[in-house]
Amino acid sequence: MTGSMLRAGLAAILTATLAIGCGPSSDVPRSLEQLSIGQVGQIFHSFQKAKKPAPKEFAEIQPMMARFPAAVESIRSGDVLVFWGAGIEEGPDASSTVLAYQKDVPEKGGEVLMQDGTPRRMTPEEFRDAKKPAGASTELKLPARGKKKK
Repeated sequence: MTGSMLRAGLAAILTATLAIGCGPSSDVPRSLEQLSIGQVGQIFHSFQKAKKPAPKEFAEIQPMMARFPAAVESIRSGDVLVFWGAGIEEGPDASSTVLAYQKDVPEKGGEVLMQDGTPRRMTPEEFRDAKKPAGASTELKLPARGKKKK
């Protein structure tokens, strides 16, 4: 067997293995929306890993633009709505409670981030019936633009 044939065979095996996966944590994103909502989950994981409470407003995650530019921009633009004040959690309700979602989910269905950090596709009916974090709001408060010093 030549070296190029061996590499091609290994590449095929690796591709098949990645496609099959071994559970939810190894799922390959099906769409740009799933990738985006997954990165929003990474923002929350990173934020909370730094021992900070869940972000209460956009200004708190804005510094993460360097690491997650597309995800931060999707939140800033309103393409992804986040329940501010809620965060990644463990526990029995976390996998059934919505943390963030694509703006069209209530009408058309789409990608949702659950409070346990997993992305999930929901229909409008599933979203309507899904738990939302108590006391949290999706109202986006953008930081005021500072005045330039003279």
